[in-house]
Amino acid sequence: MCCRLVRCRLPVAGCRLPVNPLPVNGQRANRQRANGQRMQMKILRFEDIDIWKESRILVNMVYDLTAKEVFKKDFGLKDQIQRAAVSCMLNVAEGFDSGSNRQFIQYLVYTRRSSSEVQSVLYVASDRGYINEQKFKETYEQSKKVGQLTNGFIKYLKTHKRPTA
Repeated sequence: MCCRLVRCRLPVAGCRLPVNPLPVNGQRANRQRANGQRMQMKILRFEDIDIWKESRILVNMVYDLTAKEVFKKDFGLKDQIQRAAVSCMLNVAEGFDSGSNRQFIQYLVYTRRSSSEVQSVLYVASDRGYINEQKFKETYEQSKKVGQLTNGFIKYLKTHKRPTA
């Protein structure tokens, strides 16, 4: 848990993300109620988007992998996988602040591509012996999760209009 305010899986000092954002203006996202019915939750900030949250987890996983002595020495590969993982987070944030769903979708496509790039670089790291099979699978699955969430959000944005302020 990164702080008292959030129930997330990251041990990040100083994190101040809110647990329950107040529903004001913003995009809506589907959530599941306890009784199984769907409810709508407004997305007010990019930090509220599940893709961004999962991308943040991916970034930390990648940085942990590349901190290992053997991986650190391969500067090109280390930088490539770090940039690809960080790109997932950055594209969600930048797309959120774009003016339309069409532009947001374009940034989400970049997010999906970056998550695929992370997966591809993981194969190289595994082949070179920089990471073990367990770390490969964990990080690959997290990257896959980012891609799947991105695909779902793209489909959502294609069928729903952005509310105006």
